Amino acid sequence: MAFAPRYLRTLLIPATIALAVVAGIAAAAATWRTSAPAMALRISPHDAVASMVSVERRLASAEEPTKLLRDAAPLGRDALRREPLNPRAIRLLAMVAEVEGKRSATLDLLALSQRVSRRDLGTHLALIEHYSGTENVDATLNQYDLALSTSGPAGDTLLPILTSALAEPEIRQKLAVYVHADRPWLRGFLVYAIANAEQPENVAMLLALAGGLPKHPDYREFETQLLDRLIASKKYAAAHDFFLTLPGASGAMLKTVDFTLPTTNRAFGPMAWYLSDQPEASAQVGEDGNLWVRAAPGKSGTAAQRILYLPHGSYVFRQTAEFAQDAGSAVWELRCMRTSGATMIWHRPVPPTRTATVVSAQIDIPPDCPVQMLTLGAAGEDSQQEAEITFSGISMRSANR
Repeated sequence: MAFAPRYLRTLLIPATIALAVVAGIAAAAATWRTSAPAMALRISPHDAVASMVSVERRLASAEEPTKLLRDAAPLGRDALRREPLNPRAIRLLAMVAEVEGKRSATLDLLALSQRVSRRDLGTHLALIEHYSGTENVDATLNQYDLALSTSGPAGDTLLPILTSALAEPEIRQKLAVYVHADRPWLRGFLVYAIANAEQPENVAMLLALAGGLPKHPDYREFETQLLDRLIASKKYAAAHDFFLTLPGASGAMLKTVDFTLPTTNRAFGPMAWYLSDQPEASAQVGEDGNLWVRAAPGKSGTAAQRILYLPHGSYVFRQTAEFAQDAGSAVWELRCMRTSGATMIWHRPVPPTRTATVVSAQIDIPPDCPVQMLTLGAAGEDSQQEAEITFSGISMRSANR
């Protein structure tokens, strides 16, 4: 796609000068030659590193950096004579060539600067700007990879741009190769992208194209976080599709209310049962498969909750419930989850009986309700005694069976 590289550009102007200047300062090592160049030059007037840092600082605040660059060119050449492997000096001369319109010389000098030091962020950013300007997606992403793999500060500048660029299908397709390869910057990218992407479904599509995240256990938490973000952003279709790419996931799990090992696996985030461990209300599944719910005296809260993708139609909900004391209450609620908001479509209090009682109820899911949220709330109404309720045989089956 012809316009794909523009998403990867670091600025909307030919930014070789500005990027290199800013990056040179941000990545400066904590030494007197870089942190206090003026003092260093008083001690050693011809210090190659200090002179280049001094030029970078003046460029950063200059109203006319082009003129200052041309004036600084002799300093760059002098610095190279004194220290031939000085990437800052090479980069300065590349910027001079850029403003003089010498594109070939600019690229040659930047390539030389990168060979001298693969950690120079200013060089990486200038090369990214060059490759994206020539609409070379492969070379641009390769430069992103080099920068993020070798320069610690690169993430602050590049991860937000890379996240926004996921809106472009071609970039997702080609970036998936780096995700599959488990590049060193992948974890940092996921942390940023999942939390900040304006369209988190683009992150999900990227991971699907990559064949999922690497199999290392450390990555499982990112899958959960992405599912949480997709549901919170009301991207229900994207959450459904991404869930089905995860190991152990199945479409059948999204159509059952049973409490099983898969449907209570927290790795599946909101697509599995959330069992609260809060002091107001909590829930846990016993070895016998029963659901045990507790609510603190005088408190109430959500004990269990999950997302469902039940097709529209009529269903029969069944449960067996038993209260341990004559105290407390519980209620089931089913909401339709739409992008416009949640709408209650079913509300059923649990009969407060101290003997195991089987209860069934019909639920009608309308055609415009492809996604639902089922919630079990509990309350300890007695100010002295907590509520304890045991559930078993919870199920929801089509009424047509």
